[in-house]
Amino acid sequence: MPEAFAAFRKGAPQANYAALVEAEMAKGFSPTVAQQRAAPLNPAVAASVFSKQASRPFDAIVDQIARDEKISNSEAMMRARRMAPAEYARYQEG
Repeated sequence: MPEAFAAFRKGAPQANYAALVEAEMAKGFSPTVAQQRAAPLNPAVAASVFSKQASRPFDAIVDQIARDEKISNSEAMMRARRMAPAEYARYQEG
């Protein structure tokens, strides 16, 4: 059993992250969910992808609302969705 686990651990990180994401999207998942599902199989690449996404315009709007109004991020996101529907639509697209 340890050999099988070692083989899995050795092989999984070598997988092409883009191919893993595409395979998840083929199952019907959105690009964002597909990236989240593929992340454990290639964490080094996934970390760079997620760190780039953290600086999207909608995130900045949410952060600004949360800071200015001293509210939680979830409440700020609800308000930002109403205030900036175009940015929210782009955010959802991934």
